[in-house]
Amino acid sequence: MKSSIVNVAASALLVAFAFVTSACGSGSSNGPSVDAGPADQGLIKIPDAGRDTAYMDAHTRVDASHDAGRDVGPEAGDPDATFTSAAVCTTDWCWANPVPQGNDLAAVWGSSANDVWAVGLGETLLHWDGSKWSGSTPPPAPDGGPSGNLVAVWGSATNDVWAVGSLGTAIHWNGSAWSAVATGTTVSLAGVWGSSSSDVWAVGTDGVVIHWTGGGTWALTRVSPYSDFHAIWGASSGDVWAVGEYGTFAHWNGTTWVPSESKYQAPDAGTPDSFVGVWGSSSTDVWAVGYAGSIVHWAGSKWVLVTQPQFATFSSVSGSSSTDVWAVGAYGTVYHWDGTWNPAPNNSEVFLNGVWATSPEDAWIVGAGGTIMRWTGSTWWTPPVVTTGTLTSVWGSSASDVWAVGDVGQIVHWDGTELTAASGGGSGLLESVWGSSTSDIWAVGETGTIIHWDGSSWAASTSGTTAELSGVWGSDATDVWAVGAGGMAIQWKGAGWSATATGSMSALYAVWGSASDDVWAVGQGGTVLHWNGMAWSVDPPIGNGDLESVWGSSAGDVWVVGEAGTVVHWNGMTWTPVVTPAASTLYSVWGSASGDVWAVGAVGEAIHWGGASWTVSQTATTLQLLGLWGSSASDVWSVGSAGTLLHHL
Repeated sequence: MKSSIVNVAASALLVAFAFVTSACGSGSSNGPSVDAGPADQGLIKIPDAGRDTAYMDAHTRVDASHDAGRDVGPEAGDPDATFTSAAVCTTDWCWANPVPQGNDLAAVWGSSANDVWAVGLGETLLHWDGSKWSGSTPPPAPDGGPSGNLVAVWGSATNDVWAVGSLGTAIHWNGSAWSAVATGTTVSLAGVWGSSSSDVWAVGTDGVVIHWTGGGTWALTRVSPYSDFHAIWGASSGDVWAVGEYGTFAHWNGTTWVPSESKYQAPDAGTPDSFVGVWGSSSTDVWAVGYAGSIVHWAGSKWVLVTQPQFATFSSVSGSSSTDVWAVGAYGTVYHWDGTWNPAPNNSEVFLNGVWATSPEDAWIVGAGGTIMRWTGSTWWTPPVVTTGTLTSVWGSSASDVWAVGDVGQIVHWDGTELTAASGGGSGLLESVWGSSTSDIWAVGETGTIIHWDGSSWAASTSGTTAELSGVWGSDATDVWAVGAGGMAIQWKGAGWSATATGSMSALYAVWGSASDDVWAVGQGGTVLHWNGMAWSVDPPIGNGDLESVWGSSAGDVWVVGEAGTVVHWNGMTWTPVVTPAASTLYSVWGSASGDVWAVGAVGEAIHWGGASWTVSQTATTLQLLGLWGSSASDVWSVGSAGTLLHHL
């Protein structure tokens, strides 16, 4: 199961803000020209699950093999191209990779070079104070309901900042704390801008426009032709532009919203581009960018297409002056205007969702997987990231010797102080890791892959099978089991791997035991197998959903988790379903004792057993969590998609 999970997780390094309309496409190349005008099409930064998520999944993949060699530090001789980050933490978990966090970021804005906000998926709020990035606590929803993803941010001052997003979310920063403000709508809000603290606009789906005048409530209206709006910007209170889907442009003249003629036909599709970003330096110098790569300009009378770089997909535009404008988008796309539009090389390959600049020597870009990039006038710099690929499993011999494995043969190691990448994992998917000591560690994966750590290096071990291997566990160095596809179970007895009949053809996803003669394997369709030291037996299935992981504190205290939040408990005699708050698939279970058990899974879900009941643990991510292990109750690791490593201390 994990191989399919990893494929989904990798393809959905989820830019929940990057959606395509039916008009999407790559434009033909028009050479850069000076001060021309309109065009339309766009990256849609609206986290609406009803959009074309299949396209999103196909176009937001971040392959670890691509990023494995990317330059994530400052260039030699450029000592100023640095910034630091404090790990974002909840009450239970802190990000260990990436830092400060790994949720997709959708937008960035600041009041000055020393006061910058970035917002994103799962109500992520980050603040730059001039020396480091750190997390900020989001407020609860005003009605006690679910909170939305944050998609746009803008402010009039350091103590007056707004962020908006899905489910009609609008939150306000007063200089010391964020508070939620009811908007009167539940549609996705994709853009926010104002001319002052008492004149703030936000736009969203179905032509929704809301207006804040400082009276405590937002006034709501809808603008014809009721297409989705994706961005808003203005030169003054009486000169505001909103742009959106199918070439929608609307202008506020101080009295009313007036549709603007802008149905630019994308040359490859023959349909209007969708615009997703708008910014200007004045009322006669306004830029808009589109999903199909259109860059259009307003000089005071009409929108004119300036260029449409081939294969470009834009998501945002911003700048510091009429000769310093940035446009960013998919696959690390960055263009800069200094009188002509030119590509700005960088090492990113992810969706870049937001850009904001203070000067030609200082700009910020944010994007998928928590990407943060800073322009220093000569180069882009990003904070060090050990990996951006999916991690599937984690195990350690102690708090200062922890290993995690994953897609594309990734292996990372924690020595108690530093997280580093290790070589020797090959190029395939590694699905599980376990060891008996610091110098005896096994990792297994697709096509029968088994590798072994002897204390100094990883080396391949012949498994005798090409079946996908999904789980590994042992009672000691000479009694190790690996399980996988087609009911495969192979055993290591100190000299080689040998297959043992299980009596099942169902895929096995995990294995664990309390002793050499008490081993459990679980898997596809509720499959449960037991090894008594002599032979495997097939137990009655537990439901019909997939069982993903098994762990216990003893022979009479075993937990199994799986599909649709399944949690069952073995008391030594029978399996009993247990009610939990989990709603999504749980992929891993581990505990330090019978009264301290964790389970993690899809959409960043984590639950904890304290001995009497299961309770929700806040992880502050919606990324897949696939693996779990700890050295003690106060030292627990969880790993998942997009290089996620969370640490519970």
